[in-house]
This record gives sequence, C-alpha cells and structure tokens, in this order.
Amino acid sequence: MMNDNEIIRDFFMSRLERDGKSETLLDYTTGIRYYYQDFDVRSRKLANFLTDKAKIKKGDRVAICAGNCVQHIDMFYAIVRTGYIMTSYNVKLTERELSELILKEKPSVLLYEEEFKEKAAALKKRFPEVAFISTGNKKQEGDLACYQEVLEYSDEDRSLPDHQFEDIAMLVHTGGTTGIPKAAMISYRALYYNVINQVTAYGVNNRDVVYVCLPLFHAAAWNSLLMPLLYVGARMVMTRKFDKKDVFQIMKQEHLTFLLGVPTIFQYMMEDPAFETADFSEIGRIRCGAAPASLEIMRAYWKKGVRFCNGYGMTEVGPGILAMPINSMSVKDIEEKRLSVGKPMVYVKLRIVNEKGEDVPKGEKGELFIRSAAMFSGYWGDPEETELALQNGWMHSGDIAQQDEEGYYYIVGRKKNMFISHGENIYPVEIENIMKEYPGIHEVCVIGVPDKRKGEVGKAIVVLREGSKATAEDIKEYCSKNLAKIKQPKYVEIVEEIPRNSVGKVLMSKVHELYGNVD
Repeated sequence: MMNDNEIIRDFFMSRLERDGKSETLLDYTTGIRYYYQDFDVRSRKLANFLTDKAKIKKGDRVAICAGNCVQHIDMFYAIVRTGYIMTSYNVKLTERELSELILKEKPSVLLYEEEFKEKAAALKKRFPEVAFISTGNKKQEGDLACYQEVLEYSDEDRSLPDHQFEDIAMLVHTGGTTGIPKAAMISYRALYYNVINQVTAYGVNNRDVVYVCLPLFHAAAWNSLLMPLLYVGARMVMTRKFDKKDVFQIMKQEHLTFLLGVPTIFQYMMEDPAFETADFSEIGRIRCGAAPASLEIMRAYWKKGVRFCNGYGMTEVGPGILAMPINSMSVKDIEEKRLSVGKPMVYVKLRIVNEKGEDVPKGEKGELFIRSAAMFSGYWGDPEETELALQNGWMHSGDIAQQDEEGYYYIVGRKKNMFISHGENIYPVEIENIMKEYPGIHEVCVIGVPDKRKGEVGKAIVVLREGSKATAEDIKEYCSKNLAKIKQPKYVEIVEEIPRNSVGKVLMSKVHELYGNVD
C-alpha cells in the first residue's frame, strides 16, 4: 500500500520522468518551447535556491506577482520538492491591496515581473523581511536575486519532504464580486481530486493542444486548465494575457483542440473580422466559465460546429462542480440545454435547499449546497468566514439553483443579489437571460433598487451592441412582451460598460455604488 507521500509524488511528478522529451508549453510571447525535462531541471534549481538562499522550509509561503509566465509552472513543481505553499497575486492590485495580502499571508519570498518593479520597490521598503526575486535577467535594487541567478543554481536531485494529503499546497484567492479577495487553502487532496474531476468531465488527454490565457492568479487557470493538462501530458500555448490579435493565428499555427475562457474572451473573438473565416474544425469543445455566455455568443460558435457550453464552479470547491457531458452531446443537444450548467462532476454531491434548510423537489428553486472531495480547507487566517461558508461539511454557495427532470442544473440567481418585489423573490439572472436575447443588447446586469410601493423593483444596467440605436423605452417594451410583469425592470439605464473583475465577473458592489440610486 502506497502512503500519501508516494501517491502525491507520483501523481504530480511522474510526467516529468515518463515524458521528459514531450513538449509541454509554447511561451507565445517569447517563442520558446519547453519540454517536461526542462521543468524537471528548472523546478529543482528553484527549489534548491529557495531552500539554500531564502532559507524557506515546509509550510512557508512563496508568492508570485506576474502575468502568465513559465515561472508559475516552475513554482508548481517546486511545491512538491520543498513543501512550501504557493500563493499568486493579481498583478492589477494596488500597492495597498498587495500590502494587505502580504501582512495576512506573510510570504517569505515574492517573485515579481519587471513591469511590476515600481510597486515592488515600495513593498521592499515596507517588508524588508521578504526576499524579492525578479523574474527577469536583471537584479533590481533590494532583490535577493534575479531569475537568471536561480537558473544558474544547482539542479541536485534532493529527497522530497514528507507530504500528507491534507497539507496545504496553494493559496488561491477568490475571484468573487465583492472586491475583497480571500485566500482559499487548497490541499494536495483537493488538487488530486480536482484533476480527476476535470479530466473525467472534459476528456482532456495528451493529444490535446490548449490555449492558456486566463490569469494564473485565479482558480480557473490553475485548477481547470494548468494542472489537469500537466497531468495528462497535453500541450499548452501560453500568452501573458488574452490578446484577440493572436488567438486566431495561434489556432491555425498550433492546431488548438480545446478552449476554456470567459464570456468577454469569446465575445471579442466573435466580433473580430477574422472570426467569419476562422477554421474551428480542430476545436472539439469550448467551455465558458466565471459567468454564463449569452445565447448570442453560444449560437455564433454552434454555427461553426463547435460544442460550446457553460459550466459552473467555485474556487473553494475544486473549482469544478457542474459540467455538461460535452463529449457525449451534439451541438443540437447542447442548444436544447443552453441555459444549463450541466450535471455534477465526479466526487461532487449537491443539494438545493429552501430557507428552512430543507431539500426542494426538482423544478423548485433554492440555494445550492456543495460537498466535494476537492473541497478547500478553509480561508487562510479567517476562521469566521470559513465557518460561515462551511456548515456541517456543506459549502453554502449563495447561488440560487434548480434541477430539471433529467438531472441538469440551472443557476438562476445569487442569494445576495435577489430582491423582493411585492413580497415575491426576484432573481436577476432569469431576467438577464431573457434580456440578452434582445438584438441590441451587448451586456446587461439587473439589480434591485428601492421602491415606495413594492419595496424593491428591478433596474437593468445595459451596454448596447455597437451600432445599436435602441433606447431605454425600446428595451422596456421588449421586456413587457417577454417577462412577467413582476419581473419587468422599472428602470433601464444605458451605460458604456459594466464593471467587471479580471476574469469577467460583474463587480456587484461597484454596480450598486454607481447605479443603485434612483430619483
């Protein structure tokens, strides 16, 4: 019988030894192609350097604040070699926000890209106990080293620390809509089962070629893409961030087979003139996450013959939770279930409950409760938030869901975003799904605003499609014909953009701040 340490080592490291000469990654920005044997050597050098020069030990935090780059993968493999805990910071955070994270998580080391050097210089003065390493070839003032020095260090193959499944491997910050990131503690056990979930749900394998453009400081890029792909031996093409100028060239040049992204990415692609003539014949499937893609977006890809579907997940629970059985569905099948986010992944248990905590029958709405083998271990340094989120082993998602007779799940709203009008619960997602089918609407967000007679009424914040001449009255008239009266927004405000975070989720706190008042 193998122990935890042996299973963890083999699960995460065996690909380096078995397929050393297989291509792992094309860094599209630099044009450099990397192989598994490269990451074997690079991760050993990084692990040895951090152990010897930065004096890190098992359980210490090592942070990285950079766009998508190969150093993220080096760090991932170095986790297993050293037992340190990896944490990734959003490059868009301000110096103040980063300071708050550093104070809470107390990393011993922070790797940063040179574009971030001005913020890093300020942070070095505030946190002299943190060892800073630039990811570039030039050592900046106050740095322990630059990455070139790391790559010149010893690649001695040292013994691995004693790992347990419940040891924390990573801190992944929630990509929620409040603007206040919490660090979810992700154990080796959670990583292990998440990889199995993702591989089983989407059937990725070593023949797949996948575009990696989602930011590696979010769970979707790490847990839905990078780790499952590294495990199965797929080939990846990485860009520092999504660039619509590159994606069609990458598709053609590298023969992509699978895309995972957020609605804004697929919207940009769809609106690009190159989309019309782009060859999608090698793209077997597309999964959209973070927020649901509109019917307009999905139809554009269905017409290309691509199996495009929405999914559902949470940083804290995998993140894989619900997925369409995409490999056994045709485009027509997916279109018939277009509003669904699928069925539970492997090792995932779900409940839909009412306000009394009772399970509701199929077809009725309630809050989605989740239990998973890939469940997180709580929020770092925040037991109160952990207790609120996890009750009796179930993650309270805050999302309102319902299930149909065939077992497909639908997300119909957020518990916190729900508003009560004339005594009835109104779920904005239901309204938004209908409004997105109006030809002139590009994006829409519905919120509840105060009303003297009804308590609350709906207000729709709308971004029009380019060239659309639709007015607020036109949109209200459409709603009157397609929505029950209680759900029809009383107010429609047309704006230039709806505030979103880096993975496309609407920042609800900002929306309420900007548009929550009515005269």
